[in-house]
Formats: sequence, structure tokens, C-alpha cells
Amino acid sequence: MSDPRVTIKGLAEFRVQMAQLPDKMQRGALRTMMRDAMKVVRDDARAGAPKLDKAVTKNGVPVRLPGTLRNAISVRTSKTEEKAGNVGVFVNVRPLKGNTYRKAGSYTTPQGQKRSRYLLTKKSQRGAENPRDPYFWRWIEFGTKARKTKGGKALGAVRPYKFLQGAADKLQAAADKFSANLQAWVAKANNTGRIE
Repeated sequence: MSDPRVTIKGLAEFRVQMAQLPDKMQRGALRTMMRDAMKVVRDDARAGAPKLDKAVTKNGVPVRLPGTLRNAISVRTSKTEEKAGNVGVFVNVRPLKGNTYRKAGSYTTPQGQKRSRYLLTKKSQRGAENPRDPYFWRWIEFGTKARKTKGGKALGAVRPYKFLQGAADKLQAAADKFSANLQAWVAKANNTGRIE
């Protein structure tokens, strides 16, 4: 696997131009360009991910469906970078939605602290029982060591498949695409006088 760090030329000039825009517009424009550029990595990861030929069933009920893992690979916005005030995106396997709660009043603890009460509004979609949940992606990407079942039966190790790590080789192509998108955006802004 190649080094995942990428250098982009011309960022200093871009930062000067971006500093003249409102923060919300800066982040929106950057995020759009970055997401578009990272689709190169996403597509390579999808192409490298294993796919079932047919659905796996247990007692006639589907347990795994073809394409579950490939369809879950997506470009996602980095919440960590957003909290820091930056813009960041990454390619990863998107998990299914977890439990959803709503606020339902408050209560006071015996120590006198006021706490919020939450009610479950929608149960989680995650879990091995859902054939659309790609929870198993880590075992495929990173492999497993040899292990035993609860009954003592020995199971062999699973070799890592590295479909996401292999797609990291496309980071330079993504950086080139980002750079091209950036130049086109700046040229359009300069020609039209409008920033979109």
C-alpha cells in the first residue's frame, strides 16, 4: 500500500481566495469538491470488495444479500473535522442506522441533578439478523486470528482482503481531481463574478 498522504499545489492561493467568502459558502464549496474527488477512491474500493454470487439463507430466510458490502461503501463527511471547523471527507463502509430517540421530559436524580428522559422512537436496523447490515466488513478488511466456537470447534483464521486499504492507492488521483475541480471553480468564479 502506498503512503496515504497527498500534497496539493496551489493551496496557498486558494486559501486567499476562499478567505474572502462567508464560512458557510467556503465549507459547502470545499465539501462538494472533496466528495466529488473522493468518488475515485470509493469506486475503486467498491470494485475491490468481494461480492456474494447469491443470497445466503438460513432456514429459508436471507442472512446475507449480494452487494450488501459494496453498496455500503460511501464517501462520508468527517464529523471530527467539522467540530474542529475544517472540512474533511473519507471513504468507509456506512453502518445501518442505530436507535433513534426523542426527548420526553426530564427528571431529578436522588442527588438533586436534573436529567433528560428519552424515549426510543425507532429501533436499530443493525445486527446479524438484518441481511442488509454490512457489520462483517471489518473481518473481511482486516482478517481474523484463529479462534474457537463456544462448543470448542476450531475455526481457522481469515486472511485480510484489504479492499479499502487497496483503494488508498487512488488518493493521488483523487487529489488530482480535487485540484482540477478547484481550478475550474476558481475560473468560473472569476469569469462570471458569481460564487456558487
